Amino acid sequence: MIKEPRAMAEIHKIREKHYYETMRMTDAEERRYFRKKAENLKREYGITLPTK
Repeated sequence: MIKEPRAMAEIHKIREKHYYETMRMTDAEERRYFRKKAENLKREYGITLPTK
């Protein structure tokens, strides 16, 4: 078995966590969930994204 790089293992853990948090949500609920998480991260790190 090939040993996976640490960063890739961390990404897999995050994806698995998101899967279990959202597996019973509708598409609309899942979009709201991820949009809220993105807004919190933008606010926390002071990120501004360009808009059209």
